[in-house]
Amino acid sequence: MAMSNRLAGKVAIVTGAGTVAEGMGNGKATALLLAREGARIAAVDLNRAAAETTAEGIRKGRRRGDRARRRRQPLGRRSRDR
Repeated sequence: MAMSNRLAGKVAIVTGAGTVAEGMGNGKATALLLAREGARIAAVDLNRAAAETTAEGIRKGRRRGDRARRRRQPLGRRSRDR
């Protein structure tokens, strides 16, 4: 799913952002979705380790997004002319 950056420059405080059980809870899903849309996330949870896991998922998603954006940049003149 492509990022739209419609929330770029915004900050979201997401409570319950960690997930202890298998799967993904509402807080974690919300944090990941808002981050994908460009918001900076303050992930808050009673279980700090769970919140850190969510934060790491956000960081990994952003790194993948950065790589995808670099690949979509226009080719240089030398590459186009071959």
